[in-house]
Amino acid sequence: MSENTLVAQTICTREGHDFAKIFKFQFVLSKTPPETSESWRAYKVSDWTLQACPSLRVTPVLDSVGDLVGWFLGIGITAAGDAITQSLPLPAQQNADDFFDKAQDVIHGIAGRFAIILATPEKQRMYFDAALDQSVVYNADAGLIASSATLAAFGDLQTNPLFDRDAILNGHNYYAFEHTSDPRVERAFPNHYLDLKTFALPRVWPLAETPFDIMRARRNGLISRMERRLRQIMHGLLRNFDCCLPISGGHDSRLLLSYGKGELHNLSTAFSHATNHNTLVDSLIAANICKIFDVPHQVINVFGEEHKKQLERRKNMRRFNEFALRTGFEGGTRDRRAGLANALAPKHEVLIRGNLVGILSAQQYGRHLLDAPFNLNFALARLRIQDSWSEEDLNRWSARYLRWLNTLPKAAHSRAYDLAFLELVQPHALGALLNGSTNAYHVNPFNDRTLLHGSMRLRPRYRLSRKAIDTMQQNAAPELSVVPFTSDTKHVVMKALGKSPPWEDLKDLDILQQS
Repeated sequence: MSENTLVAQTICTREGHDFAKIFKFQFVLSKTPPETSESWRAYKVSDWTLQACPSLRVTPVLDSVGDLVGWFLGIGITAAGDAITQSLPLPAQQNADDFFDKAQDVIHGIAGRFAIILATPEKQRMYFDAALDQSVVYNADAGLIASSATLAAFGDLQTNPLFDRDAILNGHNYYAFEHTSDPRVERAFPNHYLDLKTFALPRVWPLAETPFDIMRARRNGLISRMERRLRQIMHGLLRNFDCCLPISGGHDSRLLLSYGKGELHNLSTAFSHATNHNTLVDSLIAANICKIFDVPHQVINVFGEEHKKQLERRKNMRRFNEFALRTGFEGGTRDRRAGLANALAPKHEVLIRGNLVGILSAQQYGRHLLDAPFNLNFALARLRIQDSWSEEDLNRWSARYLRWLNTLPKAAHSRAYDLAFLELVQPHALGALLNGSTNAYHVNPFNDRTLLHGSMRLRPRYRLSRKAIDTMQQNAAPELSVVPFTSDTKHVVMKALGKSPPWEDLKDLDILQQS
């Protein structure tokens, strides 16, 4: 292989993978386009060439007189509730002094999973969604920006000596900060933009004047604005894209489905994965929720006899290796049933998921920390870099964390755990791993600055009590109050059917609570 062959191509050739099949929804941005796939499409802006899988939506970005100034990659819903499908118009001409300021205002109002390339004669930048769900990594020396590390370096994959790759591929740990599986490649940060001339990453949010608290008297008004925005995003997705939605027994998917009311007839598929006892219980809860909403529900039961051959070790290893390669070797799972469930997910344009809803419940906090000063050891543990720490490790990562913390304005320090979740955890624990799923393009409706910032403005104690999410849930769909959550349902199942009953026995069990 040539020294100018991407790591991805090197591995695909050596191991017999189909590059186009493996790297679905992915892209490379460069000034000298490398070899990718004949099926990939090329888009020019300034002296940059974007090469992208045809399954990845690429939409032109236009200035106020209709001139092309860039490309929008992915799925987005604007602040006005419009889906970005034909073009993304910006309110300034590219030669205006305030072009990037006005463009930034528009970008900050977009929900979804996306990256945006903007280029004028003077400046070239790349912007990202609020949690970097659309994975973006870069290799400054090679002049490559891409969706995964193996698409952003040439030759063979190099090993990052600061991390345990096997622990990461087994899902125990994550890369952190700018690090990826290859030391030549760095991951971008959300709330920054990438300067395509210098490869610097200036912070654009939060600003010094960004508030991170709210008076109790104004709390209901804030929640009402969040409710309107979540409904607007869900309706925008359901009206404009072929969507599926996985439903579990928890709060997140229930909330999203509830705010889709009025457009649920446009939902192509609601489904649940049954991979163990807990997810069988989730499937039962989901079936009851969907029945109330009159939404057809599908259970993908990997315990079924028809899937037995797909759980063989050889096929599982193939799935695992392909998933790892797609993610740039940043994640995977050895769990056979979970891997099969991912492969069996319905095939649609968009899969709506609810990971980021957890910020509304302050999942990054423990009750013992609510009134305590910032705890660096706790903050580092949340990153899951490694399981045990030497003094050298602790010093290295403590210093790196504090450098990141000091990029935040002072007012934001009171929400450091929340912002670390968005900027340090999510890009590795979710954004990188989303590349591994190719049956649909995964989009978080809660990946929106109105919703994320609004959640952070609510005090952690209030969120941790579940008052915020319960209020939003009750306001949207009070009829779901009769459907219990997972822990209560497990008790009902145990009492009625014993431990770990099969789906055939479980599916008709009455779990609804009398009001």
